[in-house]
Amino acid sequence: MNKVIYIMMLLFAFSGVKAGVVKVAVASNFSKPLHLIAKKFKSQTGHELLISSASTGKLYAQIKRGAPYDIFMSADTKTTDRLIAEGLANNDSQYTYALGQLVLLSNHNDEVDCKDILKGKGLRYLSIANPNTAPYGLAAQQVLVHLGLWETLESKLVMGENIAQAMQFVVSQNADAGLVALSLVKSYGLRSNQCMWPIPLTMYQEVKQSMVIVKGRQVNHAIADFYAFMAKDSTKKMISDLGYSENP
Repeated sequence: MNKVIYIMMLLFAFSGVKAGVVKVAVASNFSKPLHLIAKKFKSQTGHELLISSASTGKLYAQIKRGAPYDIFMSADTKTTDRLIAEGLANNDSQYTYALGQLVLLSNHNDEVDCKDILKGKGLRYLSIANPNTAPYGLAAQQVLVHLGLWETLESKLVMGENIAQAMQFVVSQNADAGLVALSLVKSYGLRSNQCMWPIPLTMYQEVKQSMVIVKGRQVNHAIADFYAFMAKDSTKKMISDLGYSENP
């Protein structure tokens, strides 16, 4: 079913009813953007989002164990595809809400080119998210493999449970640099002692972030309105301004 038609059917079915609450499980990279979106969503619709944030892998495990989320906003499409295949998510509800971008953030800005930190002698610790549980971590691994640096730098890696924790290692200077989400750099701001290198998209698999309705959850007016809100041009622009590529 065309997803726009699906959303409109939901809106028609639940129009004219009172405000509700939507329980949303969101990948850590999109936690801050979602909290900003939640404020606008509530002001315009009256509906409230109850947000839980963790790595995509951890949230997937929680849903498998029956966590009472209405919507799962993954940092990839692979995990939402998997939930659909396992009968744990509604196929018609899958929607790509953002395209993530990976950057190298360094606490040293004295290199001629920021990316040179990866091969420099001054690099002691490089922060990435865990490739086994976080899509941004997998993208970081792909970048290092592409550059022929995975084996060289593996002993220097500091792995966060999710991309937000990987970013925190850089912010706290417990890591010299990190392969992190552009959205998090925009959220924290670039310090005077830092430099940033936007990773070319050819170096890693596209971080396509998808959302689904968890199977067994009652599709109500609040969920329908949230889907419609995420598809609005104004929301898409807001997501783009927060560090994500234009979503399809």
